[in-house]
Amino acid sequence: MSNLGDLLRNARLEKGMSLDDIQELTKIRKRYLEAIEDGDYKVLPGSFYVRAFVKTYAETLGLDSEEIVQLYKSDIPEPVSESASVEPIIQKRRRSERQRQDRAGKWISAVLMWLFLILIAVVIYFFYIHKASPNTDKVDSGTQITNEQKPPVKEENPGTGTETTPPTTPETPPVTPEVPEHVAPTLVPSGKIGKANRIKVQTTSTEPIQVEITASGANSWLNVYKKVYKGEELFNANMLDGTTQTFELGEGLYIRLGNASHLEIKVGGVPIDDGNVARAERFVLQPEVKTPDTTTTTDGSATTGE
Repeated sequence: MSNLGDLLRNARLEKGMSLDDIQELTKIRKRYLEAIEDGDYKVLPGSFYVRAFVKTYAETLGLDSEEIVQLYKSDIPEPVSESASVEPIIQKRRRSERQRQDRAGKWISAVLMWLFLILIAVVIYFFYIHKASPNTDKVDSGTQITNEQKPPVKEENPGTGTETTPPTTPETPPVTPEVPEHVAPTLVPSGKIGKANRIKVQTTSTEPIQVEITASGANSWLNVYKKVYKGEELFNANMLDGTTQTFELGEGLYIRLGNASHLEIKVGGVPIDDGNVARAERFVLQPEVKTPDTTTTTDGSATTGE
């Protein structure tokens, strides 16, 4: 072990660094670093690289590389001429590069040759296909093919010598599907269920009825349940001013308004008179479908107030 190797090893250990750390920082192989610390310079690729590796190692440890080289000049072998050490490496690299280029050139030549053969085969194939196929796509320019309706041909009756015109089939006018007219429901106040105002929604239509709730003038809290209070919760949030929430009436709705003066309820386009009061209000909407013979009512007896 050389004095230079001892110096570098001790400096490395003082910094708490391993040879793997030095290898990662300097990109010098670990076995070369061990050889420098052991003074075994024969392991290195050549004396020309010894000084470069020692300088890089010292700089990584925070030491003055030039001073280290001068102090331990006797321990570091003198480098041979640059041309003598570098020339074999350059020649080896050139030889390897030339071999790669030769292999690449052979591969490209083979690919181009096969592509050329395939192109020739494709051209010959299409040439014979078009030559052997009859030309059936051409249409006589003097023949006009149209889908226009021809005028009725007058036929001569051989018995009377008069011309007759074949009867024409009257055109059937297109049938326009009937669109059912919107029938506005009738809102009938029917007392209270607990604290909630009960409103029967009477209609003769079987179409779904939409309930629209709009915030106007300020934000307001809204809570909507399906059919009864504490049923399936459909909405529970603070509605922003100018926003609208739409629900399907279905089997009924239980609606709680945080501020009735800032929320408007429309059932099938018909507004509910909520008194426009600045306090909380509750409504139970129960659908009632009317037909000419019977009236089907959603039973509200199971609905309970808060």
